[in-house]
Amino acid sequence: MNGQNRHISVKLEAEPFNIVDSRAIAVFIKSSEDFKNVGYIVTELTQFVHPLLEKQSLEVSVRAIRFCTTVFTWPLISPREAYGKDQ
Repeated sequence: MNGQNRHISVKLEAEPFNIVDSRAIAVFIKSSEDFKNVGYIVTELTQFVHPLLEKQSLEVSVRAIRFCTTVFTWPLISPREAYGKDQ
């Protein structure tokens, strides 16, 4: 952001019925109209974030955001199945 600070709205939502991880916490960012799911809190950190979700209000300052570009398909399939036997 070229050294500029910008406020964004973020929503964290516990997903107790998530079939992959019952302790999953989804991350949503406010778009022009609604909140859009942009990912999940890494599993190793959810134990620390769950107690914070019980609070009515939480103010957070973020210095940096790191993105992961790994994409999983459901059901999970091997690269050979996904890209063919030649790969």
